[in-house]
Amino acid sequence: MINLKTAETFQHEVRQYMCENDCLILEAIVAYANKYGLDEDYIKKNLLTAGLKEQLKEECESKNLIKKVKNQNSKFKIIMSYLEKLKSKKSYVEVYMENKNKPSYEKDERLWKPVPDKLGNSYSIIRFLPRNVEEFDEVNSFLGPVYSHSFQNPSTEKWFIENCPRSLDKNAKCPVCEYNWAMFKNYDKETAKEKTNLTRGKASYYANILVLKDATNPDNNGKVFIYKFGKTIMDKIANCLAPQYEEDPAFDPFHPIEGANFILKTKKKGGYLNFDDSKFESQTPISKDNKKIEGVLETLHGLNSIIAPSNFKSYDAIKTRFELVMNSSVSPETQKHFESSINDDIEDEILSASNGKTDEDDDILNAFLDKDDSNELPF
Repeated sequence: MINLKTAETFQHEVRQYMCENDCLILEAIVAYANKYGLDEDYIKKNLLTAGLKEQLKEECESKNLIKKVKNQNSKFKIIMSYLEKLKSKKSYVEVYMENKNKPSYEKDERLWKPVPDKLGNSYSIIRFLPRNVEEFDEVNSFLGPVYSHSFQNPSTEKWFIENCPRSLDKNAKCPVCEYNWAMFKNYDKETAKEKTNLTRGKASYYANILVLKDATNPDNNGKVFIYKFGKTIMDKIANCLAPQYEEDPAFDPFHPIEGANFILKTKKKGGYLNFDDSKFESQTPISKDNKKIEGVLETLHGLNSIIAPSNFKSYDAIKTRFELVMNSSVSPETQKHFESSINDDIEDEILSASNGKTDEDDDILNAFLDKDDSNELPF
């Protein structure tokens, strides 16, 4: 191992590398660590000056690499965890490119969904559950809406499946939303609606559920999953919280004791999956045994990770992929790069988008058409 005598020498060489290569401080640290064969503990104990620590912390925060943590020591501990890349033979750039190319829609084993038969029919019984202990103070027991754009261009036969940045901030820029807005600026509503038939976005919601009956996959019975659903089911939940009719009782469908089981039915209607026949049963506890209820609640999943900034690509990355799918001007090198990133990891998402269409895809657009605010982008 080449010995760097002082932290000041290390700091000087890191800063010099940053200037010469116009890169992040984390990249410079890892590049030099790989060069000299240094490990995380050695850097942490001997080489990171107070100045480098502070700059590294600020850089990680600005790049959304860490969450807001009140304790400064915890912040530094999180930052140092990223230096575990030092143990790999791969350079920082190689690791970064691998993560950059990784689809934001990677399969999540915590997710459950009904599996319809060839006719589009399915029957399940589920129970909506609250957030876990860490997220119990959230305003809603569900997460959402989370917006996404998922479609295949029949002309290019290429897929576009990306989370919309406006899920995190309604004022954020999204190239697909901008494209949709341009159509509504330049055409009448009906023409624009036709031209944005593929590119319109979709709102999804997420909640913990207990699967009581899964006719297709009975092994799921009695297990807690995360269920992703759309506006039709969200409306049914909202009607429980604030019933449309006075004679209907108001209750919290996520409550483990005062809630109710949910009959989830799907059928094909107009070529799309339809959830209209789904409904809540009468209020009843999950179980008469409090210990069983406690056992269920102990297995609740966190939902906030679904909207972690790392699951949303940058404006430029989304724009490049969108132009590729829409057959706009994209260099051969860029096309090859993006095509290589579409792999088996999104096979499930593609099948879901092609075979599991729902009748909820127009809901966002219809909500937009009902508004007179010309500054609102149509997802």
